[in-house]
Amino acid sequence: MSETSSNAPPSENNDFETNDDGSANMEAEISSLLEKLGKLTEQTNGNLQEHERVLQSVLNYANTVFESSNSSYWKRLTLLTALVTYSNKTVLVPCLIKTDYPRALLKWLSSISK
Repeated sequence: MSETSSNAPPSENNDFETNDDGSANMEAEISSLLEKLGKLTEQTNGNLQEHERVLQSVLNYANTVFESSNSSYWKRLTLLTALVTYSNKTVLVPCLIKTDYPRALLKWLSSISK
């Protein structure tokens, strides 16, 4: 799952809920995360920790999507569209850089072209 601060409350350390059988309910959770990502705006106090937390969670999910040969075109397109929309807020681009999206994006594009 994602890397989170060890001093965060336990409820903030779980990026994906799990079912009784222990499998991640990732589809519902990623929809929620992408919705949060779309609603995030510039923080006036300069605190971008929520941005970074959500971005890291989306990055972890996106890595599994792009590494899987079973992932649909639409799932990949949805992720890329959400990230393009987020990056249009240029003041937030440093959050993308800090969470290693440039390297990940190049890796994803490379996997698509194969």
